[in-house]
Formats: sequence, structure tokens, C-alpha cells
Amino acid sequence: MKGCKPENFIEMDRKGHEKWLNMPKEEKDPYVARAKMLDFFHQEALNKEANEIVKVDDEADSSMAGTFDKYEVIYSSSESGSCSGSSTGFP
Repeated sequence: MKGCKPENFIEMDRKGHEKWLNMPKEEKDPYVARAKMLDFFHQEALNKEANEIVKVDDEADSSMAGTFDKYEVIYSSSESGSCSGSSTGFP
């Protein structure tokens, strides 16, 4: 494909598309059948891959999960180093 400019590819694609549009149905049938067969095998491969993917459990296994309030504010006193504001027993 040396010497082919992008404009040539566009023109080549345009001519191929025009030829396809003007082609009788009987002449298109083998190409359409091949495309359907390839699509079928592609979908089969995708389905097989999707079924082989390990399902991940999103549930947390920790008993501490969900016990923290993300909106809770913990205030620290710089003098004593103590914290206050925890209602769950955690600093």
C-alpha cells in the first residue's frame, strides 16, 4: 500500500460503498451469510468469556463493615490529645 494517500482510501471506500448499494440482492447474499456466521461465532465467544469470568462478591465479610458514619466528625484537642465525637466507640 505504499504511495496510497488518505484521500485515495476515502475515494476507494466511497466507490466500494456505491458498488455495494448498486449490487443485486442475489450477489450480496453470500457476503451477508458470511457476516452473519462470523457474528454468530463472535457472540458465542463473548458469551463463553462472560460465563468464565469469576463473579466477585461485593458483600463485606467484616463485622465492622457499615458501622462507621462517614459524616461523623471527630474533634481532637491538641492540649490533651483526646478525641471526642465518636458515637460508635471508635476514635
